[in-house]
Order: sequence, then structure tokens, then C-alpha cells
Amino acid sequence: MRKLEDERFLRVLERYGCCCVDYLLAAEDDGACGLEAHRRALDLAMAECSARVQGGWSWDVGKAAAMLVDPGSILEIPRRFDGLPERELMYYDGPYQDDRIPYWTAFLEPPHGTEPVVIEGQIVRERYGREDFELVNQALFPQGIDALVAYEWSTGWSDYFDMGHEWWGASCWTFYDGAMDRYVVIMASATD
Repeated sequence: MRKLEDERFLRVLERYGCCCVDYLLAAEDDGACGLEAHRRALDLAMAECSARVQGGWSWDVGKAAAMLVDPGSILEIPRRFDGLPERELMYYDGPYQDDRIPYWTAFLEPPHGTEPVVIEGQIVRERYGREDFELVNQALFPQGIDALVAYEWSTGWSDYFDMGHEWWGASCWTFYDGAMDRYVVIMASATD
């Protein structure tokens, strides 16, 4: 498994400086695409995150439990929120089941808020919105979501997730994109 650098995705992501979601794009050299390949992508993502933190994180992906999930259920903002003002869209009643936080909430409502969105030197929004979440996902999955296989992972296998377990929540997903022949890892954990 090796890390991929996708310049288009990185250009989009740099707009979101206070994003508390971690992303990794990876490819498997031997073309494997099963659960164990997802686990290797997860291991690589944790190694990359750990390298950015003084002292690093400890982890054992062998202890991580995976559940096959519908990619659309992870990558979309629930329809029940359509039409609500952005400020009402963001709030929820604490962590979801097993301290999991939805991806859209992790991106749009981090514990310390978001910064204004600046494009070409101009502030276009005071805070991240639905269009920013969709833009990041389009950059991650430019061929759409039809060829995705996604797993949601438990979060008790690394101290990376400990902060999120304190209050806000923690989540971890891997996606295999058959159209791009690559993996995407998305992880979130934070506290106030």
C-alpha cells in the first residue's frame, strides 16, 4: 500500500484549514481490493497521522472491527435537513451510537467551529457549508460513488480516537473506489 498525492484534492482541501477530518488517498500495488486491503489503507493512514504528531499515536489495526456500509449514507447530508438554515443544520444531540459522529457533522461542525472559506483571496462564506462538504467529496470521488465499497471501522484500536471518545465523537471509514482504483481513508476525532 502506498500513499497517493492527488493535486486536485489537495488544492480543494487547503481551503479548509481548520478541518478536523483526516484524509488519506492510497493505492494497492498488487491490485487487491478486499477487506484486508482496506485494513492496510487504514494502517497507512494511521502511520501518516501519527507522523504529524509529536510522540505519535499508538494503534493496532488488527483489533479494528469493520462493517460494510452504504457509501451514500456516509457521504451525504441527510435529507431531513434539507431546507433548514445552515446554523440549524449543523447541530445534533451529541455523539451518535458508540461515540460515532457522522462524517458531515465532523466536517461542518468541528468543536471549535470553522474558518471563513476563502477563494482567490475573497471570503465567500463565513463558515463551512453544504457546498464545501460536497466539493471535498467530489474531489475525493470525481467519478461518483457508484463504484465505491465502504467500511465503517470501530475506533477503540488507537489512541488517535481517545479525544473524540471524551465528548465530541470519533469515526473512521475506508472506501475503495473501483473507478479510480484507489482507497480513501476518512478519520475524525476531536474534543473541546
